[in-house]
Amino acid sequence: MCVRPSFYPSYGGLITLGRTDDVQSARFWMQVVDELRRGVRLKKISCSRTPIEYELTPYEILMEDIRSRKYNLRKVMVDGDIPPRVKKDAHAVILEFIRSRPPLRKASDRKLAPQPLKRVACPREQLLDSIRKGRVLKPVHPKLKTRRVASMISIMFPMPQPFHCINICK
Repeated sequence: MCVRPSFYPSYGGLITLGRTDDVQSARFWMQVVDELRRGVRLKKISCSRTPIEYELTPYEILMEDIRSRKYNLRKVMVDGDIPPRVKKDAHAVILEFIRSRPPLRKASDRKLAPQPLKRVACPREQLLDSIRKGRVLKPVHPKLKTRRVASMISIMFPMPQPFHCINICK
């Protein structure tokens, strides 16, 4: 739907809008802008913004409770006494864990397999290595040698064909 706004004289083009409510809101908006350009003053109002309330995540709620100390932790009793694991400090727990592991062998006792040396050769070195190695040729049966030589000779020196063997339809 194309609408030419007659109330906005400086606008020479067309407005293409999809629905009638879009057309109406566009007309209304252009009227407001036109009145503001003519010098209409807007009325001042006094309003106070209400504070924006955010919903806290469970983690943030828990952290807020911890900061404000809204909790009381009860001591856990096992058989009427605090468990011995709770009494130990972190250093003792770590040392106990280290001691419970099997003993380590000395580095001089451990033998590592030698790592293969992988040297990346440049293309020139690869070519020279292939030339040095050479290539082992497979042996050829003597009967095949004569056939191959005969076929090579026939390819290199073709025999003239008799007249009746020439294909005329080429």
